[in-house]
Amino acid sequence: MTSSFTILETENGLRLDKILASRYPSYSRTYFQYLIDAKSVLLNKKPFKKKDSGGTGDSIDVTFIPSPEISLKPQPIDFTVLFEDEHLIGINKPRGLVVHPGAGNPDQTLINGLIYYLKKIPEGGDPLRPGLVHRLDKETSGIIIAAKTSNCHALLVDMFKNREIEKHYLAICHGVPKQGTLITNIGRNPFRRQEMCVRDNGGKLAETKITTLAHNGKKALVLAQPKTGRTHQIRVHLKHLNAPIVGDKLYGPSKNTTTPLMLHARKIKFTHPITKEILEIKAPILEDFNTFIKTL
Repeated sequence: MTSSFTILETENGLRLDKILASRYPSYSRTYFQYLIDAKSVLLNKKPFKKKDSGGTGDSIDVTFIPSPEISLKPQPIDFTVLFEDEHLIGINKPRGLVVHPGAGNPDQTLINGLIYYLKKIPEGGDPLRPGLVHRLDKETSGIIIAAKTSNCHALLVDMFKNREIEKHYLAICHGVPKQGTLITNIGRNPFRRQEMCVRDNGGKLAETKITTLAHNGKKALVLAQPKTGRTHQIRVHLKHLNAPIVGDKLYGPSKNTTTPLMLHARKIKFTHPITKEILEIKAPILEDFNTFIKTL
């Protein structure tokens, strides 16, 4: 997989490995130093050298390749299969499970478990995350689908791009958010690079429908239906509505909370890209999530 961007004025003078780690927070600076040494980072279409320094407006191309410690070896991982046929698979991802290998999480991921379960590497997509057509944050539980074949993968990618996949998330929030469809731009937070935020300028269009299902005045059970798939979209939108998700250490009121992130991918509905049947796959709600709901 190759990704490209242009160095911003706010990034001028920073080390390139630091810029890369800020742009792609799922990976570490050590990983990007490896990519630079492997000539997988281009500065203005030429291999970046350590003596080089980039400036505002320079173009950067990054080719993501497995580092020596990243492994796609099959490993038994505890997850439940919710749907499966010869084309695709739907999995109930446990909270705390990383979806794909990367720097800092070289193995013991959902992808390692998927390869173990299927007894082969799924076809299609990024070689670091074969078969994946979307993802969930590490602390988010619930339904995630993956393709088994390159043809199904390509069709599912187009369906996500064209907003033909209906996604339902449940969240428990601090406060009661305003209901309705929220349409904003979401981009990298210029001051805290590991965070995303609603942007007046820049960023990408993000749309989420918010429905409050129950509340007690202090906390609310919310149905979030994202139409787009931006990084941290639901978490950022609920924070923007002054109703951050309970247990969210990044966007919530406390960085030191011991409560797990109360965000669950409950349901996904779409037309099977090969068989054309309507699929509606649901992931059971976690016990502690149900307990929280009962208090509302």
